[in-house]
Amino acid sequence: MKASWAGLSRIEEVRASARGWNAAGAIDDATLSAIETAYPDPRLRLHGVWRVLIFVLVSVVVNALFFMLQPGSVLFAPSIAFGLLLAGATEGLRGSRYAGTGLDAASSFWAVIYLLVAVGDVLFRGSSHEETSITAMLAIVAAVSALAAFRWGFVVYAVCAAGAAYALLGRFPGARPFWIVASIAAIVFLSRRTDAATLAPDHRRGLAAAVAVSAAALYAAVNLYSLDHGFIEALATNGEGLQSMGQARAVAPPARLLAGLATAVYPVIFLAWGIRARRTLLLGVGLGATALSAATLRFYVHIGPLWEVLAVCGVILIAAAIAIQRALRGRPAGEWRGLTAEPLYDRERGGISPLGVLVAHAAGGAIPTTAPENGGLTTDGGRYGGGGASGTY
Repeated sequence: MKASWAGLSRIEEVRASARGWNAAGAIDDATLSAIETAYPDPRLRLHGVWRVLIFVLVSVVVNALFFMLQPGSVLFAPSIAFGLLLAGATEGLRGSRYAGTGLDAASSFWAVIYLLVAVGDVLFRGSSHEETSITAMLAIVAAVSALAAFRWGFVVYAVCAAGAAYALLGRFPGARPFWIVASIAAIVFLSRRTDAATLAPDHRRGLAAAVAVSAAALYAAVNLYSLDHGFIEALATNGEGLQSMGQARAVAPPARLLAGLATAVYPVIFLAWGIRARRTLLLGVGLGATALSAATLRFYVHIGPLWEVLAVCGVILIAAAIAIQRALRGRPAGEWRGLTAEPLYDRERGGISPLGVLVAHAAGGAIPTTAPENGGLTTDGGRYGGGGASGTY
């Protein structure tokens, strides 16, 4: 990612955080106006509905042109041409005032799709080694998606890269232990970088998305139901393929015992980690795993219909959240060991504390900014924390 793009991403984070604090009543309109003046954003900002609409319209136009100009059944040459053309358009759009309007998202998405279509045409057309082609395609999807996430900063490519990487690992014998080791290593390493001030906010969000995918992969690897039904083993090239996915199979009792314990302990670990680290991502993983573990328990121990089990779990979680909120509000200053029930949130991004706005503004950290086309934007980022939340911008 170019330095000017990263700088614009940081400015967007500061401005969005300022609006969140203004909505929460932490700063007044005059302070908000001063912050937005100190950190001007030259880009055109649209509502999310308009961004989605532009994405859809651009997608329709691009695909209509492709199928209109495509000569017969030939895919490789036109796909390469369209992919490279759209990649060039994305490069221009990411540095223009139209970045973030949906134009760059659509052009980047179809650039990646058309380039992968060209690769798939080479790998699968007349191929007699389908399994080898699938493995190679997964590796290429992971590499291309990772490159797109690094260059353009869209979170969806980080998700695709991580997902394709785990699917690639699943192609090899003994994939389940590989998933466990790789996912744990990825969670530990990447979670430490999600607050790195040297990274652009877009990159930090991409790493957070990769952490979420890795956490899902770890749960899939240790879950008892997944083990009994061979969800990961079905991906292997030497197995029966996806046709065998979901079918019960014989598993050694020690492995089932370990998987059962892991299914129960996994949510507890992530919930405790999320509370200690004050990270909503980890809390979300823990809550999701709690629901899935309850569904797994219901499958093996019939304690009632599945919908009743999930409904009871939901009621318990809601009651616990209300009780915790009331307990925090009853504490002096409304906080306990850094945990607070106050609305320290960003109204547009949800979960990113905007306290950095106050720190940056109080420090007089205004950075001279020029339009991205002039290449004059430089930002160094910063850190913020307090009230049970921390992070960078």
